[in-house]
Amino acid sequence: MTTMKTLALAALALGLASCKCPNPAAKAMAPMAYKLDAAHSQLSAVAIKNEVKPVALKFPDLEGGLDAKPFKALLSARLDTLDTGDKGRDANVRNFFFEIAKTGNDRAMIEVTEIGADLDVLKDGASLATTAKGKLSMHGSSLEISGPLQISRKGSTLSASFKDAWTINIKSMGMLDALANLNKNCPQPHRVGLDVKLSGELVFQKL
Repeated sequence: MTTMKTLALAALALGLASCKCPNPAAKAMAPMAYKLDAAHSQLSAVAIKNEVKPVALKFPDLEGGLDAKPFKALLSARLDTLDTGDKGRDANVRNFFFEIAKTGNDRAMIEVTEIGADLDVLKDGASLATTAKGKLSMHGSSLEISGPLQISRKGSTLSASFKDAWTINIKSMGMLDALANLNKNCPQPHRVGLDVKLSGELVFQKL
């Protein structure tokens, strides 16, 4: 009996040691009325390096959904697939800024819960300009965000676009230490501005 108990405890310990605690943002999303068409959607961020040089970060791996009434939209972006056009820089941003290997947080989540329009009255082929409010969560921190949106309807598809209009402040996000870590470890001296601007073209298909 003692031997069996010992083996059971050993097996449990090995299972816990090999288990990776799930990132809350990476959990499967509950079904929503509209599903993000990831193949036709895009999300990017632009940071300013050395006060003058824009550096674009593209996030090719997206997942999301939308409910029109009551309104709620979710967008999840995998940080470990970000693309800046430079593989070395990609690795630096992933490892030293987002600290994916250290924290296990490999996703950023945007949750929008307020919008200044009724999407149910948006007719086929029409578009409107509105504003939205929500929350960005990543790296163990959250930040209230807001900005303008251009929304259009085509058949059973809703599209939302925004360009350089949603600003994320690194200090407000609580990531100054992560930024200092990036600056310290990058091979070339540089300074990254605190404001990062988001742009996106998000296509949602009604289920």
